[in-house]
Amino acid sequence: MIQVVVVDMDPRCRTLLAAMLEADPDLRVAQAASVQEALARVAALAPGLVVLDLELPGALEAIERIMARHPVPILVLAAGEGRGAAAVSRGAMAWLPRPLQAGPDQERLLRKVHALAGTDLKAYLAFRGMSQPASPPAAALRNQGGRVVAIASSTGGPQALQTILSALDAGFPAPVVIAQHIGEDFSEGLVAWLRGTCPLKLKEAAPGDALAPGMVLINPPGSDLRIGPQGRVKLTARDEKNRYRPSCDTLLLSVAETYGERSIGVILSGMGDDGVRGMLAIRRAGGATLAQDEATSVVYGMNGRAVAAGAVEQVLPLGELAAHLGRLAGTQAP
Repeated sequence: MIQVVVVDMDPRCRTLLAAMLEADPDLRVAQAASVQEALARVAALAPGLVVLDLELPGALEAIERIMARHPVPILVLAAGEGRGAAAVSRGAMAWLPRPLQAGPDQERLLRKVHALAGTDLKAYLAFRGMSQPASPPAAALRNQGGRVVAIASSTGGPQALQTILSALDAGFPAPVVIAQHIGEDFSEGLVAWLRGTCPLKLKEAAPGDALAPGMVLINPPGSDLRIGPQGRVKLTARDEKNRYRPSCDTLLLSVAETYGERSIGVILSGMGDDGVRGMLAIRRAGGATLAQDEATSVVYGMNGRAVAAGAVEQVLPLGELAAHLGRLAGTQAP
């Protein structure tokens, strides 16, 4: 019996692929709808093959992560030779043109699946100049997987932040970093106000601060905040060409780069489009992305544009965001 993991964001396409494969009694199929879920399935099931739709946000990065952590033959479905070649260059073994149709394409798909699942993976990796990942020490395994929450907000954001932060559990297991558009004269008051109702440790971020579970760091308005590779705060002079103070995109982009699929991006009420690029980066990296809905927003601007850009997985009322963050942060990412 060959275990196959099918990865496709579209539930109809995913179901069709699974049905085509399950027509073969020698195949057993598990499904995944996101990069994060795919990585978890591969780690848990050690499948003989992954079939991945290249239209999935973060698909190319997912191929690299799978091959780096849990090498397995990967067959991608791609809209054109260029996309297919790009996937193969990242570590996929082969590609088929998408979309597939149940009748004419099923036999071709099954032949390809059996051929790839029977590949000598060690020989293939040697041919590609890739190596099997070394087993990390137990201490490293224990410290892997923590998630990070990055929040972007502007007009109407302070009230939204207070609603979310005050509702988080005192044992919230992830660090939270926030970029809130605000003038320098008002930042100290905002931090003091939020600290008074938040059960977590909350402070204005300072250079070298380390992200830690249950800690909330707020971007000072005079600088742009980045999170470096070791989970340390870096503050840089604000770009005078950027009208947003501080820059939500700068923070979110750094979190996407450093934490990848472990990132949780949240975009709240606010004017303009700051944070849209950062939310897209988090989603493409396989992280989770949430937005405050229009009905509970003072201004449905930043969050509305992020939704329109396809950067948001779930749009939720303000009162539901804290509980959802608790569910996401409480589950270790692969």
